[in-house]
Amino acid sequence: VTIEGASYPRVRSMSMNAYMNGNGVWQSPAFVTFRRGHDIVRPADTWVFIDEREDSINDGYFATDMTRNFAIVDYPASYHNGSGGLSFADGHAEYRHWLEATTTPAASRAAIFSLAVPLPPAMMAPAWPMRLPGGAVWPAM
Repeated sequence: VTIEGASYPRVRSMSMNAYMNGNGVWQSPAFVTFRRGHDIVRPADTWVFIDEREDSINDGYFATDMTRNFAIVDYPASYHNGSGGLSFADGHAEYRHWLEATTTPAASRAAIFSLAVPLPPAMMAPAWPMRLPGGAVWPAM
């Protein structure tokens, strides 16, 4: 990363789910923002930290704009054979293999990716169900 003309190595690759007590521009009142631990109804299904690509890190959040057809704001890392690590609110961690090419563009050490890149139509339904306010799950399981 370049700061005031000097190059430095990147020092982290982890980001926190923007819906974990976040209040950024990517938050939507249509989706649950977890303010306290007891707000997390299903900790084993709720990810907290994710490996983020080094050329995508721009803040501490990992955001997805779910109001714009699930536009990618930040990109998950795919350093592990096309997979990235996530840790969940119950303490366990998993690797997930990314299947959609939009999530794994070619690496760029020169710049940070554009924000809010729309996903292709085939990706409109998320691979993991999302819990909406009131406990509803989308897509229906």
